[in-house]
Amino acid sequence: MPQPAWGEALPALWRFALVMACWAVIAASLASLVRNRTAAVLVLVLWPLIIERAIGLLLSRLLSADALPGLLPFAAARAAMSGTSDPGEGTDAALTQTLLGSGLGPWTGLAVHVVFTFAIGAAGAWHYCRRDAP
Repeated sequence: MPQPAWGEALPALWRFALVMACWAVIAASLASLVRNRTAAVLVLVLWPLIIERAIGLLLSRLLSADALPGLLPFAAARAAMSGTSDPGEGTDAALTQTLLGSGLGPWTGLAVHVVFTFAIGAAGAWHYCRRDAP
């Protein structure tokens, strides 16, 4: 398989860098909100792996909205880093959809994740300024 040109790889690198920067903001904000670094780390590890998928499954079953789990923040981040706006058809498309947990395009997924990061960051900053800042 030939290597992509820099012009093709640069958007994916920017999306990856932005998602990773969002992780740092989410981690600091969550640590500020819960005041316990261990709990913040546990939430950040378990949330994308287990909690978000369980919540997405419950929401899709209860509300009969199959697109709703794709709008959850870390599913959107996985869609942003995948770079596949349309997985196509067939069994590979179903597997890609299952692994990503989102049918969003890469830029839409990035926008959803950034909005979530902004909300958590604002809550963490407000909580820190209210409680710890002099």
